Amino acid sequence: QINTLVYGTYGNGSTVDLTPWVTLAAAPSALADELDRVFLFGQMPSAFRTELMAAITGTPGTNVDKARAGLYVTLTSGYYAVKK
Repeated sequence: QINTLVYGTYGNGSTVDLTPWVTLAAAPSALADELDRVFLFGQMPSAFRTELMAAITGTPGTNVDKARAGLYVTLTSGYYAVKK
């Protein structure tokens, strides 16, 4: 479900507005901070942050691609599954 939500469409005519995340992707550290705040309640372990930053900065393409990578890594992590 997360893959479909982040990378595809979520039903006929449905879209997910990634604009806030795409804007933050211009500054990868800011994107990681916001993903931590929103989805992990400020409890992101430093080792996971390192992995997340590598995923964001290592993703080629546009800020849309980088935002999607950050969202995907965060939302499929065990840290999100435990916190939610």
